[in-house]
Amino acid sequence: MALCLTSARLVLRLPAVSDAPFFCRLLNDPDYIENIRDSGIRTTEEAAEYIEALMLANWHETGFGMFVVTGRETSRPLGVCGLIDRAGLDDIDLGFAFLPEARGQGFAQEAAEACIQWGRTEKQLPRLAAIARFSNAPSLSLLARLGFEPAGSYRPEGETEVLSLMMLTLSATSVSASRT
Repeated sequence: MALCLTSARLVLRLPAVSDAPFFCRLLNDPDYIENIRDSGIRTTEEAAEYIEALMLANWHETGFGMFVVTGRETSRPLGVCGLIDRAGLDDIDLGFAFLPEARGQGFAQEAAEACIQWGRTEKQLPRLAAIARFSNAPSLSLLARLGFEPAGSYRPEGETEVLSLMMLTLSATSVSASRT
């Protein structure tokens, strides 16, 4: 599976085991732990296992997953963004997370727009869901800018915390992204 999305400044590609150092850093970022979850992954070896056992397996089993977002000029990983077939949700979920130095530069919005366009055109999805902690104002603000609207709450299976659920109805409106 050689799937890659591009935008003006970014390349969104499938994860690889060689991304383990990047994933170890991202998954241990204090903001990631606070706003998404503590994965318990602490070493690059554990990150490599996570990539193989969860991320790549998810792509192969469902046709959906998280992309590694890199700079188009540098190929340096900045974050992740993608569409996830999440248990307990009726619709495919848009997710994203970026390293601290990549925040506040519009990368998350640009990557999310590419994923939305891919979901609309390639996967022909009628709508997308997105979930975030009620306390995660930056993510909720970005989702609103992308056109997501509040749709209630969602509690992930096996979890006690209730999250904000937002929905986006997809239409033929174009977003600047292309599949290569």
